[in-house]
Amino acid sequence: MEEETLIKGNGSDYQIYTIKGKVTGINGRTETQVRQSGGGGFVVRGTGFFRPQTTHVSQKHHQEIFLLDAAGKEHCLHLTNYHVACMTGHELTFVVAQKQGGDKTYYVAVYNHATNSTFMDYAVLVDMFFFPWKRNYWLIGICAILALMGGWFTLTILVPAYLILNVVKANMKARKVKADFNIKSFIHT
Repeated sequence: MEEETLIKGNGSDYQIYTIKGKVTGINGRTETQVRQSGGGGFVVRGTGFFRPQTTHVSQKHHQEIFLLDAAGKEHCLHLTNYHVACMTGHELTFVVAQKQGGDKTYYVAVYNHATNSTFMDYAVLVDMFFFPWKRNYWLIGICAILALMGGWFTLTILVPAYLILNVVKANMKARKVKADFNIKSFIHT
């Protein structure tokens, strides 16, 4: 595994490395969450209202891929909402971004040597470039002080504008990395 700093995220550097090996096993499952909200209402003397019930359904796909690398070490890679089409015996190369000084790991791309296909997770790239809220206690404190002083303009206009700007900025950086990304440069035969 050769490491190099390739991507500078929003306030963090990411070490990029690859994990290459043969697939020895695959597990997958889908988690479905169903929520209902609304409903109820009232009637008084023949008039009133009823709130319709709304059903929200969300799904997460979980996949575990077990790889055996050239040194005989087995790796278990846990993927969420990132499906890699592969079978036992296929050789895969994962491009992994590890946050420096942290334990956050992102699977940026996967190359399947048997099918000559590449899978890339755009949502992972956006997450890497999105503004880290953990370091913004100062922003929350300033907003609270301004709100107490009657600065509702800050809360209703400036804070949402700031959030939208960060989302747009993260998407732009992620698009640029995706456009410039060449999986072949990470594959060492």
